[in-house]
Amino acid sequence: MFFAVGVDSGVVLFLAAHIIVMVGIPFIQQSAQSAALKSLPGRMAADGSIILNTMRQVCGAISTAVATCLLGLGQTGYAAGGGTNAAQGFVDGSRYGYMFGLVLVAIVLVFSFMLKGGEEEPKLVPVQVDGGAVESLAV
Repeated sequence: MFFAVGVDSGVVLFLAAHIIVMVGIPFIQQSAQSAALKSLPGRMAADGSIILNTMRQVCGAISTAVATCLLGLGQTGYAAGGGTNAAQGFVDGSRYGYMFGLVLVAIVLVFSFMLKGGEEEPKLVPVQVDGGAVESLAV
């Protein structure tokens, strides 16, 4: 829907596209985070959650910077081609950013099919050792 937005498009089209994306993102993030944390042993879930949230912030910042650079490149390319309408230059530059996002989604989709299911967490069994101490042994 974002690719359909142009200079003459109404605000409603852009808002509809934005709302769909903003509603869809939490569904994707929560499912992905649940699947990732499920593959970790229970005692490491908190660490995994921290790492995922940190990576989400870092990758979001990097992606925003790249998309902004692509916006500038698109505007510069439009102006270099003789374009004089600043709004059209912005639309053209935005499409570079949308294409970047689409490529990232395609890459993630391909890699998602390569993921393996999580292994079961080893069970801890109490074991009596010398001196009467009890230790846990993973089996």
